[in-house]
Amino acid sequence: MKYEIPSYTATWHNTTYPSIDPSQPSLSAQGKTIVVTGAGSGIGRETCLAFAAAGASRISLLGLQIETLTETQALILEHYPATSATVYVTDVTDNEAVRKASSAIGGWDVLILNAASAVDPSPIVEADIDAWWKVMETNVKGMLLFAHHFLPTCHPRAVVINVAAQVVSMPVTPTNPTAGVSAYIVSKMAQVKLTEFISAEIGDGVAISVHPGIVHTELSDKSGLLKKAKPAMDDIKLSAHFLVWAASEEGRFLNGKFCMANWDVSELKAKAGQIQESQLCTSGILGWPFRI
Repeated sequence: MKYEIPSYTATWHNTTYPSIDPSQPSLSAQGKTIVVTGAGSGIGRETCLAFAAAGASRISLLGLQIETLTETQALILEHYPATSATVYVTDVTDNEAVRKASSAIGGWDVLILNAASAVDPSPIVEADIDAWWKVMETNVKGMLLFAHHFLPTCHPRAVVINVAAQVVSMPVTPTNPTAGVSAYIVSKMAQVKLTEFISAEIGDGVAISVHPGIVHTELSDKSGLLKKAKPAMDDIKLSAHFLVWAASEEGRFLNGKFCMANWDVSELKAKAGQIQESQLCTSGILGWPFRI
């Protein structure tokens, strides 16, 4: 079922499908080190399991709560004993904590920036300013710190994936679902642009922003968007499996781009040249370049 969001591909997925199955040899993560923030629950946990299914050698699990992180670790070790899983309790807004995590992990191949926060929706004039700004700290400063400390230790052809949000592409009006969600949406828009900077600075690596679909998580509840929009829900495996695909050789043409996990990867690959050679799927001002 497709909710009311324009799609770049004719085919729209709500559940996983063979082309993004992490057990496919073409999507193998064998020999790779994967780093996932927000790994204790939701999309982060499912993504860790998906990379383990793809044969990742080592997965580093980062988050705030040791209890949930060790639950993710136990699931990996139970179902994928060949994959090493290590827990790092890390506040993504803490410069020294992120530096220490980078030092402990060392070289890596895939960095999934999934940790995020939101506040209850409200008009700006009614907002708790400290809470509003804390969202910026987690979502933007956190991403900046990981780029600052982790990019120097990446392996050749590394991949950074920003778990983004489709709402950044929606117009803000008094009646649409974005109303009152300024902290979350402004921070997610900043993440998309920061991802473009990372893509330009990572050498032979790539950086991609991926909307993971609309999945029921603690964060989606907190943002208030699901309650207001009442969209069709996506399977969390779609989110995780698409991230594995995007981090593979097949997804490298999306460097510096924004895409959605719902888009069909076969149709996307058919448009690879068009995407690479244009400003399609990048952030900017509508109408640019202007013609008078």
